[in-house]
Amino acid sequence: MIIDHHPPGADSIEGVSLRDTSAAAAGELVFDVIWAHGGPWTHAVVNGLYVAVMTDTGAFRFSNATPGAYQIAAELVRRGALPDELHRRIYGQMPLRRLRLLERVLGSIEVSEEGEVAWMTVPAKPFRELGCTSEDLDGLVDYPRGIDGVEVGLLFREIEGGQVKVSFRANGRVDVNALAREFGGGGHVRAAGALVPGGVEEVRARVVRRAVEIATEVLVRKAIPAPPRVEP
Repeated sequence: MIIDHHPPGADSIEGVSLRDTSAAAAGELVFDVIWAHGGPWTHAVVNGLYVAVMTDTGAFRFSNATPGAYQIAAELVRRGALPDELHRRIYGQMPLRRLRLLERVLGSIEVSEEGEVAWMTVPAKPFRELGCTSEDLDGLVDYPRGIDGVEVGLLFREIEGGQVKVSFRANGRVDVNALAREFGGGGHVRAAGALVPGGVEEVRARVVRRAVEIATEVLVRKAIPAPPRVEP
């Protein structure tokens, strides 16, 4: 059974499917299934569901933190989830290797000429030498996205074997799901990803060029005033 809140991609898994792209997290849909069946509400289930909703809403600070997401969180707290403890375990502590990786890659941040796109690159060598895992990349793309004036933030991770993992993040105006789909990926309007064959320099050049084109088009459209309304 597929439970997902992402739009189905070109190679979607077949089978019984529960999808709702308006859900804040897949955990929100799992909550609905468990609620409909009256449980089980074990400690592991309650904590897992709370973490699922918390992480997919960026600790309830993203635009997908709907009233429904807060209502689910409130119900899970009522059933024993501890927001302070779970937030600390997810966001308030990290292994030293993650800070070492951040130290190695912060210097790779680049910004496009007009400042609408910024990106950062994680080479395979330091990632391997530090013993990092994919979890150590969580939140890194927010560094380029957080630069003042940037509309699209990108994170490139070089994967041994001739592929590059690209993370796309938007600050509201650009549909990075559509952008990621052009490179065989997908996700949400403001957060998406793709696994692109090729060397990191070649892939980065192609993705950045297209991101700049799309961001520029969007910003130009936003800058054009709406035509005056003609009364009948």
